[in-house]
Amino acid sequence: MARTLVERHGGAVPRTRDELTALPGVGLKTANVVLGNAFDQQAIAWTPTSSASPSVCGSRAPRMPTRSTTKLVNVLPRGSGP
Repeated sequence: MARTLVERHGGAVPRTRDELTALPGVGLKTANVVLGNAFDQQAIAWTPTSSASPSVCGSRAPRMPTRSTTKLVNVLPRGSGP
């Protein structure tokens, strides 16, 4: 990953979800943690396959985590995090 950061981003950590998830080994949850903690952007870091998912997204764990995260973002008030 370090080589990719240097080659594609000049050694800087990307500031967009799409650029972060394009990095090897970085998924949606990790990208959201980086965006929220490093760049103070509104982002929800959750595991959409967790046991809490059915109560948020329907009767079963979601097949499309990005859509589920978007649904969750639309339901929660902005700035409602810790």
